[in-house]
Amino acid sequence: HLFNACRHGVCDTDFEQAMYDWWPGYKFGTGLSNVMDGGEMTAWEIVDGASIGLGATAKGVNLAFSGGSRSVFWSGYEKGALDIARTLGITLDKTVGGRLMNWIQYEAKLFKFPPRMWDWASATFARNATGRATAVILEPRPTWVYVERPILRARGIPIDHVP
Repeated sequence: HLFNACRHGVCDTDFEQAMYDWWPGYKFGTGLSNVMDGGEMTAWEIVDGASIGLGATAKGVNLAFSGGSRSVFWSGYEKGALDIARTLGITLDKTVGGRLMNWIQYEAKLFKFPPRMWDWASATFARNATGRATAVILEPRPTWVYVERPILRARGIPIDHVP
């Protein structure tokens, strides 16, 4: 073996041992190689694979709720804030994650998300905003007042209010 010369956490060379001990995903790759060679995978090799998978999933979920430098926040649905906001950039409902949540709740009617889930999505959207944020606040509701605006302020994101 040029690589993955490790069995049960003990490697043939110092280089392999350092890679096995410190490089994320290397333990898992070694375990897969050992299984393909008729060996077995250790619990730590499985945990390493799970952590890589969970990390990638978390990053993907985070990116699914991103408007970046075109993020537009709104509050006051009954007063038309969403319609105005949609003309100005990317609203939460136009992100991949927002579209999925809307489809599940409103179109397919598979599940009604609790308000805290929408607040989590809004918080993630605010954490992903870059540059300047645009806000259409026609009626300040709790998600804007207690979730989105505090995150934008804490991150030093300037807020341009429209109209």
